[in-house]
Amino acid sequence: MCAVLDRADPATVNIERDEIPTEDNSWEIGGDYMHVFENGSRWRTLFIVNEDKTDELRDRLKIDGATVTKDLFLANYVNTQERIIRSSYVFNLGDSLSVEAGVERAQTILDTSLQLGLLDTDADALPSDPRFGGLSPVTDANGNVEELRYEYFAINNWQINDRMSLETTLLFEESEISQSGDVSRSRSFTFFRPKIDYRFDITPSIQLRTTIEKDVAQLSFSDFTASIDSSDDEQNAFEGNANLRQTQSWRYSTNLEYRLPNDAGVLSGNLFYNEFDDLIENVDVSSDTQILGARGNIGAGEQYGINLNSSIRLLMFNQPNMLFTAGLNIEESNLTDPFLNVDRERSMRGGGSQYSFGFRHDIPSRNNMNWGFNYRRDFYNDFKVFDVDKIERYQKFGSISSWAEIQAWGGLVYRFEYRDSRDRCRIRTRYINGTIASGQIDEIEDSCSDAGPVLAIKIRGTF
Repeated sequence: MCAVLDRADPATVNIERDEIPTEDNSWEIGGDYMHVFENGSRWRTLFIVNEDKTDELRDRLKIDGATVTKDLFLANYVNTQERIIRSSYVFNLGDSLSVEAGVERAQTILDTSLQLGLLDTDADALPSDPRFGGLSPVTDANGNVEELRYEYFAINNWQINDRMSLETTLLFEESEISQSGDVSRSRSFTFFRPKIDYRFDITPSIQLRTTIEKDVAQLSFSDFTASIDSSDDEQNAFEGNANLRQTQSWRYSTNLEYRLPNDAGVLSGNLFYNEFDDLIENVDVSSDTQILGARGNIGAGEQYGINLNSSIRLLMFNQPNMLFTAGLNIEESNLTDPFLNVDRERSMRGGGSQYSFGFRHDIPSRNNMNWGFNYRRDFYNDFKVFDVDKIERYQKFGSISSWAEIQAWGGLVYRFEYRDSRDRCRIRTRYINGTIASGQIDEIEDSCSDAGPVLAIKIRGTF
C-alpha cells in the first residue's frame, strides 16, 4: 500500500470566525375537560396551543492579521405555530363492548424567511445590500405554509372473553396544505387509516399481542421552504420542495410477553415489519448552473427487525429492590437510492440497531432513596446521510447516564444526575463537478466534537 501526500510549501493558515447571534422563544398551553354522565358515558375534550420561534443571523469573517473581511451573511427566521383540539364521546354497548367516537382539528402554520449574501467582486455581481449584511444578494426566500387537518375516528374495544380482546380503530383524515410566498399553491389529501390490535392471554403469565395498522407520517414543514443545514458550514442553504407528499406505511408487529413468577420481572420479544410508500429522502433538484439538493419523495421501502427486552428483579440474591434491565434491537431497512440507483439503508444520524442495559436500586428505609444507571450503544447499522453532493458517515458511540435520588429537607425530592459527554465523529466526503454519482471527490473531512459531561441537580415537590 502506498500513499501520496501533497503539502503546501510554505504552509498556509486560514483563520475564520463565525458570529451567530440567535433568539429562541417558545411556549405551550394545554388543558383538558371530562364530564361523566349518569349512565357512565364520558365526554372528553382537550386542547394544545404552542409556538416556537427562532431568529438566527450568521456572519462569517475571514481574518488576515488586522484585516477582517465578511464573506457570508445568512439570516434565517422560522416561526411554527400549532393549535389542536380533540373531542370524543365514550359509551358502552353492553358489558363487553365500548365505543369512542370523536373528531380532532389541528392547524399548523410555518412562517420562514432566508436571506443569503456573499462577498462577490465580480463586475456582474449584484450591488451590496444592507438587508444582506452589506454583501451581494444571492438568496431571498420567504414562505408561509399552513395545514388544516381533520381526523374523524371511532375506536371499538371488545372484550371477547376472559382471555381475548380486540381493539379496532377506524380513522378518516382530510387535510389541506396551502403555501404562499415564493411558491403559491394549495393541495388537499384524504387518508383512511384502520388499525387492529388483538390480545390473547395464553396463560395468566404469557400474553400474545398482534397489531396491524395503516400510518401516515406528518410532513416537516421546514422541508417545504428554503432552509439551512446547521451541521454543514460549507452548505449555505438547502432548497425547499412544495410538492412533498406524506409518507404512508403499513405496520405489522407481533409481541410475546412472559411475566416471571412472584413478580420477578418481565421478558418480551417483538417482531415487526413496516412497508413504506412515498418515502422522503434527499433528492437532486440541480439546475444547469448549480448543484442543489432538497427533500423529496423517492418511492417505496421497507423495514423489519426484532426487539427483545427484559426487566428482572434480583430475587435470586434476596434483593427484591434491585432491578436489572436489558434490551436488544436489531433492524434492517432498504430503499433505492435516488442518486446512485442502488439498494441501501435509510439515511440516519442515529437510531437503528442497539443494545442497552441498566440497574436500579430502591432503598425505602433511607428516605425513599434510589440510585441507578443506564447504558446504551448503537451497532450494526451504518449511520449515513446521503445528499446530492456529499455523503456523511457517523461513528457509533455508547452513552451512559446515572442518578441518585433522595427525599430530604422540607419533604422535597433531591435528584443528582450525570450524563456522559455527547461525542460525535463524522467523516464527510464532498464531491465536485457533479453529484455523488457523477462527480469527483473534492475533500474528505474527518471531524470530532465532545460536548463534555453534564451534571445536574433537580429539586421537586408538591405544594
